[in-house]
Amino acid sequence: MIRAWQLLHNEMIKIYKRKMFWIMLIILAGIIVLLAAVVAKDAEDHSNWRQELQKEMTAKQSNDSPPDDSLMMPNEDPALYQYQLDHNIPPLYGDTVFGFMNMSHDITFVIVTVFIVIIGGSIVSQEYSWGTIKLLLIRPIHRWKILLAKFLAVVVTGVVLLLIDLALTFIISGIFLGFDMGADRYVYMKGNHIHDVSILYHFLQLFGSALVDLIIMGAFAFMLSTLFKNNALAIGLSVFLFFAGPVVVGILSSLHLDVAKYLFFLNTDLYQYVEGTHFLKDTTLGFSIAVLLVYFILFMLVSFYTFAKRDVTD
Repeated sequence: MIRAWQLLHNEMIKIYKRKMFWIMLIILAGIIVLLAAVVAKDAEDHSNWRQELQKEMTAKQSNDSPPDDSLMMPNEDPALYQYQLDHNIPPLYGDTVFGFMNMSHDITFVIVTVFIVIIGGSIVSQEYSWGTIKLLLIRPIHRWKILLAKFLAVVVTGVVLLLIDLALTFIISGIFLGFDMGADRYVYMKGNHIHDVSILYHFLQLFGSALVDLIIMGAFAFMLSTLFKNNALAIGLSVFLFFAGPVVVGILSSLHLDVAKYLFFLNTDLYQYVEGTHFLKDTTLGFSIAVLLVYFILFMLVSFYTFAKRDVTD
């Protein structure tokens, strides 16, 4: 147990000692600052939010176009806004701290995922590029333990980056927006039912789904890192497939090919089932979890088999 912890600790040190990791954090912080500055520039006073919602509901019910600055989506049910009025729940405005965290999540999460893909895609292949793989394997430790420590380091780093993303978004948005928290409830419509949850529970669901996504994408990049000895090739291919995957899924879906639902890219976002926004109607939360488990096991089997059988004298 102590040796396993030491292996993980050593891998974490390798990651955090690299300049690339700290450059990633600077990039993440810079993007959040930029987003917060843009939002703060157009921040408004929402003390009359009830009147604003009522105006939008009236326009929607009279079949008129909502105002240009309307919060109401084209197909949004006015009943949702009536619920907010009845229960005194203001909208989750983007120029409040909680609203900004919710709005910016998609952007910052893509950045964090790219970082994890880069780390996962290089954590094994870099040992070959640096020529340190032999020094690593001459130690009296099973190869699978070494590889497991590396994968756990990728997962732990993913959790750390998610927490840093959450903390930076909260602090930076608070500085720019005056720590106006905004609504403490999150209201959404799923089917014909209105759901009302605490903002904390909403973020737990959002970031819980993000963690699953990070683990799967990290496992995929990790597998490529074990397959290729060239560090640049492993990283480049991992990042390319990360961006190309959703495009392929979109093309297959537009052609109404059922094979799309079996690709892991389509199933990594489990939050889509919370609000019912998944675009393949015949998929469920259980189906996506099963697909992800199959892919995760496959990625791990390929990684451990390749690493155990590879001749490092090449």
